[in-house]
Amino acid sequence: DPRGEIHYNFSLGHRRAASVKEHLVTHGLADERIETSSVGELEATGNDEDGWARDRKVEVLLDS
Repeated sequence: DPRGEIHYNFSLGHRRAASVKEHLVTHGLADERIETSSVGELEATGNDEDGWARDRKVEVLLDS
């Protein structure tokens, strides 16, 4: 979301990812199998409220 400062957006992304990690660990996934990162607004594509809301996501990639 371009309305926030870059540092704030990265921090927010890290907190969002940590929250998802905590949820997965609580439900049985081993902590050491989970890595988190934030791309802040580097990969954001939205340019209005709907687009910004879609950019606020967490992607979960599972290795087979």
